[in-house]
Amino acid sequence: MNLFQEKEDLTFFEFKVDQSIEYLDINEVLGEMSKYPDEREILFPPFMNLELKRMELTPDERIMRGIRNKPPYGKYLVVFKDSKISPTVLTEKIRDELTELRKMILDPSSIENAKAVWEQVRRNNYNVKNIDNIKYYLEWKKNLQLYIRKCYSVIKWEIMSFKGRECMFRNELKDQISNANKKREMYENRVQWIFGTEIFFGVLAGIFLAFNAIEYHPERFKIMAICALGIVAFQAGISKVFSLTDKLHQRTSIFLQYDELRMKWEFEKVKDPERLNEYIQRMLDISILDNELCKQYTENRINNMHKWEKNMEEKSEWKK
Repeated sequence: MNLFQEKEDLTFFEFKVDQSIEYLDINEVLGEMSKYPDEREILFPPFMNLELKRMELTPDERIMRGIRNKPPYGKYLVVFKDSKISPTVLTEKIRDELTELRKMILDPSSIENAKAVWEQVRRNNYNVKNIDNIKYYLEWKKNLQLYIRKCYSVIKWEIMSFKGRECMFRNELKDQISNANKKREMYENRVQWIFGTEIFFGVLAGIFLAFNAIEYHPERFKIMAICALGIVAFQAGISKVFSLTDKLHQRTSIFLQYDELRMKWEFEKVKDPERLNEYIQRMLDISILDNELCKQYTENRINNMHKWEKNMEEKSEWKK
């Protein structure tokens, strides 16, 4: 028996879904009322971020045929990413917006216009004279999508359980740890490069001074030693002006604080909404501290640049 004999272009899909993504099992909801108890129909929320990857057909799939004995069109892996909808509390403003959108969507003239456009699409009968009706329909459709998005965002907020909030906390903390570690590694590499350069030119200057001490081309090696020491001083100046070591300390500290928070939650004995709120607040406090430190280092950088400019001006005046 060919289960796909009524289909022309067979396309097979495999789905990969993270456990954090909400879904609805139709048979669990309908129970005995389900007309297809043997099927597992799963509904996912609207406005999901999806990734589509082409896959190779298996030998069994290759021999399947659709209507008129046509071979399968292809096979794809559908990867469900995060949702485009963020939970939103139902405020008076949101309630008013939903009411206004609902009025526009249910307007009888808008619905009749939508039906007329759908009929044109069904018949593939595009008429340039109806361009205004099509624009009107597209605006109506845009309002319908916006209404659904807002409704679902409120529903998501209302039904979001402790498990959902914990999942959001875990994902956000994971992102914060990853970002903090990337910045830490960036500044660590910069500091290591400058430190390595300072050591290289410092050793080089020592060698030049040694040649100068034994009076082996003393003038030449003396100049070369001064140049090497100048490069070392220049590198040290760059490190100070850009607060590289301070930023490395900051990024390392922030990274460790986030990671410590993750470990504490992992082994927390009591995981309830109240304790979760405490951890979320700690995460926010770390983020605020990070912003304050960035502001502080920016101010220090500006002050160091002003000091350097002032020193250059004083030296210029002294030379005159």
